[in-house]
Amino acid sequence: MRQVLPAAVPLAALLLAACGGESRLRAEAAAGAGPLVDEFLGALEAGRVDQALARTTPAFRASAGREAVAEVSRSMVQVLGAVRARGEPEVSAVRPLPGSDPPVAGIASISWPTQFAKGEAKVAARVERGTDGAWRVDAFAVEGALFTWILRK
Repeated sequence: MRQVLPAAVPLAALLLAACGGESRLRAEAAAGAGPLVDEFLGALEAGRVDQALARTTPAFRASAGREAVAEVSRSMVQVLGAVRARGEPEVSAVRPLPGSDPPVAGIASISWPTQFAKGEAKVAARVERGTDGAWRVDAFAVEGALFTWILRK
């Protein structure tokens, strides 16, 4: 079966899609989670905390709390500035989770080297794909010499 991916998917993701099985899930994670994390990070940069939280799992929202995410959003922008460029994603720890509660179709860890206006950092996220097919952020981290933030459920 031939799989068609959006043109914006990096070459590495296209190569992974050709392999099937876990590799297919890795490619789907790169294609689905990349834009999701971009939207999440963009919302944090713009101070739109509710918009960022709308892209997260219920467990993330329950454990993080809106005020904590808002404070990190302000601090991240103050210390690092806006995102200027992102490297190729590295996808790992991809697996389906049959029988999970709440139902989860798959989970993946994805990270990118990221250039911010004031320095470099690694942006990483653990994402879950729900049974509805939508990816959601379940854990998120920005780790660099100037700023480190790790938030998990």
